[in-house]
Amino acid sequence: MDGRRRLEWVQKNRVSRQRLRKVGTLIGEMAARIASQVDGTARSFAGALEGKVDETFRRHCRVAGIQGGVLVIKVDQPGLLYVMRQQWSAPLSRLCAASRGTGARPSVRFELGDSGVRVGG
Repeated sequence: MDGRRRLEWVQKNRVSRQRLRKVGTLIGEMAARIASQVDGTARSFAGALEGKVDETFRRHCRVAGIQGGVLVIKVDQPGLLYVMRQQWSAPLSRLCAASRGTGARPSVRFELGDSGVRVGG
């Protein structure tokens, strides 16, 4: 390939820097998109629970979303984790089943943490 043809090939096949994006930027955008979808799901569940849970639940629990078909609730105090699990697992499972209109009861998992959407605020 002579010099002129090589130059034509390079000009025709080069990629503009404006079209190239850094991998970190793309991953950040994808993470933000996924987070907004999770946040929307968590908000809808938190809204559905408002008025159905007590003050202790509202102060110490947050709806983190759905992971693998399981409703995840984050509890901010380790001492309340077991109490919330015992008190709210079955009622929340019934509420989720009633809202979906199916007889199957989805699982509810309580975890230690403070991320997610607070019920009622």
